[in-house]
Amino acid sequence: MLPSPTSRLRFREMTDDDLDEMAVVLGAPDPARPTRRRRTRADAERWIAWNIQNYAEHGYGLWVVEVGYHVKLELRGQGLATEAAAAVRDAARHAGSYTSSRSSGRRTPPRSASPR
Repeated sequence: MLPSPTSRLRFREMTDDDLDEMAVVLGAPDPARPTRRRRTRADAERWIAWNIQNYAEHGYGLWVVEVGYHVKLELRGQGLATEAAAAVRDAARHAGSYTSSRSSGRRTPPRSASPR
């Protein structure tokens, strides 16, 4: 199950061919988590293998978002994460596996029933 493309994003499964790019992305400093250790090429290999295993066992995993997202620093602040999250949510709804009340990383308050 892959999310449908959006006007700016395409999704695909990771492959071993993504190692060079994933090593760069995962090894980059993360300004949001400055104390987090930088990931190594071996970490990137394990990350890809874990996702390939998830595709086989569960039918989904983490996808490559074809715009360079984990996210490359120069691409942050453009709403790409929100757009990607909405596409993933919509794919899960379409597959019948969306059961969470969480969206966009924020907890939604409980809702009362609509008046009849």
